Amino acid sequence: MGEFKGRVTISGMITHETPLSDLCGAVRFVAPDPFSSIHGLTVGQEISFLAEDENGAREALESMGIAHLWDRETTKLSGGQQVRLVLAGALACSANVLLLDSPMQELDPEGRVAFIDALGILRQKRACTVVVADPFWSELKDYADRVLVLDGGKLTADLLPQDFFGARTHLAACNLLPYTGEFADREPGEAVALMKGVHVVLGGREILHGIDFALRSGELVAIMGPNGSGKTTAMLTLAGAIAPARGEVSRAGRAGFVFQNPYLQTATMTVGEELAFGPKILQWPQEEIEGFVGSGLAWTGLDPAACPLDLHPAQVRLLATASSNVHVSALVLDEPTIGLDTEGVHKVMDLVGVLLQEGKAVAIITHDEQIASVANRLVVINDGQVSYDGPPPGRS
Repeated sequence: MGEFKGRVTISGMITHETPLSDLCGAVRFVAPDPFSSIHGLTVGQEISFLAEDENGAREALESMGIAHLWDRETTKLSGGQQVRLVLAGALACSANVLLLDSPMQELDPEGRVAFIDALGILRQKRACTVVVADPFWSELKDYADRVLVLDGGKLTADLLPQDFFGARTHLAACNLLPYTGEFADREPGEAVALMKGVHVVLGGREILHGIDFALRSGELVAIMGPNGSGKTTAMLTLAGAIAPARGEVSRAGRAGFVFQNPYLQTATMTVGEELAFGPKILQWPQEEIEGFVGSGLAWTGLDPAACPLDLHPAQVRLLATASSNVHVSALVLDEPTIGLDTEGVHKVMDLVGVLLQEGKAVAIITHDEQIASVANRLVVINDGQVSYDGPPPGRS
């Protein structure tokens, strides 16, 4: 149990003295894990819980570019589509205080623009307060009225946007400087995972339409594309988690996969047990298991006795990444840097560098252009097909 001191007031209501039902009408919180906020069976049902009427519900979905998904089951949405739905719900509700924790971290560039535009329209329609904590600060800097800086659980600064974003020292202190690392160009080796003419059908709907893709040893490939385009489905198929309806998939060795939602692959109750889980399943010698766990703890900086369910999503993502590197020839990371500050991003990319030096192949699904720019190769998937396969912009 936690301890609370002081007073929190929202719209004139003292939170610890006000019924939760009254607070819910005044404030809306969006958590970093979008699916934990979704309760409806379909998109239309979910948004109807929050909007005043169907017109308002459809208008909110339209603002986030997912009006065409009204009848889609929420369990069949991509991660980015789930975020768009949750944000549409926040825009549709009558709350005059919106608290949004990393709302843009799983959105493609088009989705981030749509979200910011929708916020602007919302603020024109009604007086409301919006508080956003998000690593995509560059998209927000021209729209914010104030910047609050928290450090060690304390408010350390309350600045105008031009004063905060105009000073590199503030960005550095908050671990918000963009990733600037790079990987040396190297000639990739043999293909360790290969898809030829792959079609995937899920729930009676064809998701992939004849994908051809190769992942080679020592190669870093960035996978990009709009929300719902089939990126995750393609990589899950490559890793062997989804069987294709048609086409061929082959792998030389084991392929690891770190999910966009890392909680989906935690299987134990402590960090130490989680790191040891894979090696134990593979029946490693005890000495090797202990070495693997020790390396994972040193890299993540986590307490071995901590429960994964009690950790921040960014910490669980680091844990899942460390746990998945179990004698693999290829590792797929689905949005590995979302929710991470600069230090966390460097930590993930440093591990990627080590894997590449070991001759392993790494594929990163991302919406972060800066991360994609350091890859050896960029693959863009759009509407279930590869629309581009070549060097990232600026690299020959």
